[in-house]
Amino acid sequence: MRIGFSTAALARTFSEFDRLRRAFGDEIAYKLANRMAVLDAADTLALVASMPPIGCRQLDGDARFGVMVAKTQRLVFCAVGANVRKRAVDLARVTEIEIEGVR
Repeated sequence: MRIGFSTAALARTFSEFDRLRRAFGDEIAYKLANRMAVLDAADTLALVASMPPIGCRQLDGDARFGVMVAKTQRLVFCAVGANVRKRAVDLARVTEIEIEGVR
């Protein structure tokens, strides 16, 4: 899957593991790197596990999604491309995402 970032600062932070560690700490940085690898390896969003520990789920009833990082934190991203503005997103057609941050 193709992955973009909503801001240049976010792209810089996610570009190197040391920057992730400085921003989020060792444990969260490791989990973020793992989740990014899972998202990168999947051809479509339908192939990303919806059960823990990944726990990919749709947020707010739109094209925003999140994967679990910690009990209270999610890596939040939105689906990019055709047919993603509908309430029910076809996960098998989502091949590009944009990372919005960790919330």
